Amino acid sequence: MIGLRRFRNWIAETRFFKWALAEPADLSMFREKPSVQFILGMGIVGFSYLMAWPFITVLGVVSFYLSWPALFLIGSPLAYGLSHLVFLAGMAIAGKDSIKYMNAFNRWLLYRIASRLVPREE
Repeated sequence: MIGLRRFRNWIAETRFFKWALAEPADLSMFREKPSVQFILGMGIVGFSYLMAWPFITVLGVVSFYLSWPALFLIGSPLAYGLSHLVFLAGMAIAGKDSIKYMNAFNRWLLYRIASRLVPREE
C-alpha cells in the first residue's frame, strides 16, 4: 500500500502527467466524418492483419500434406513480410489523419489514466 502511494505521488510530480491533467483532451474530432483516403488506408491496414494468418495456415497444411517443411519455413516469413508491406501501404494512404486521430485518442487515454492514478488534492 505504501509503495502504491509512493508511486502515485511520484507520478503526480512528472511533467508529463501535470500536462495531461492541466489540459483535458476531448474526442470531438471523432464526431467529424473521416476522409475517404483515411477510411481506405485503415481498411488496407485491417486487411493486412487478416491476410497473413490464413495464408500461413494454408502453407502449414500444404507443407504437411506434401511432406515438404521447407515450404512452411520459407513461406511463413515471406507472408509476414508481405503483410507488413501491405500495412505500410495502408498507413501511407491514410496519411497524416491517422496520426491526428491517434494523438487525440492517446491524449484522452492519458488524461483518463492520470486522473485515476494521481491522488486528489484535498
